Amino acid sequence: MTNYNKIELTYHGVIYSKKNHKRIITNPRTGNKQLISSVKALRNEEDMVKQFKWIKAAEENKVLFEHFPEPPYSVEIYIWEKNWTRRDLDNQATSLLDAIVKAGIIPDDSFKEVPELHVEFMGVDKFDPHAAIRLSHYGD
Repeated sequence: MTNYNKIELTYHGVIYSKKNHKRIITNPRTGNKQLISSVKALRNEEDMVKQFKWIKAAEENKVLFEHFPEPPYSVEIYIWEKNWTRRDLDNQATSLLDAIVKAGIIPDDSFKEVPELHVEFMGVDKFDPHAAIRLSHYGD
């Protein structure tokens, strides 16, 4: 029997935090300086969204996504880094959740929709840094 209350996603690549990768620009209308996400962080988010949309569109996953329940969700994130460089897991989780929302997998990542979040560093995989994400209906 198929369990429609759980979806597993994998992102292959390094996760860049939008919070820690910023650039300063000058607003052309006002002349004020402001911080925005770097090109590197934005491209990383685009790559995550693309991979998640591809997973969602895969023929074997169509029925699963059609039957996936409405919020709230429990989210588990397991991250394998490319090296031992210090990174903030909470910021990486935020970047992943933002990409999952942009890919249309969940409607929002606020505490009402995601009341439970678990993030864990799993080690280093220098050949395939990746993140495994498990979404399940909260309470199941």
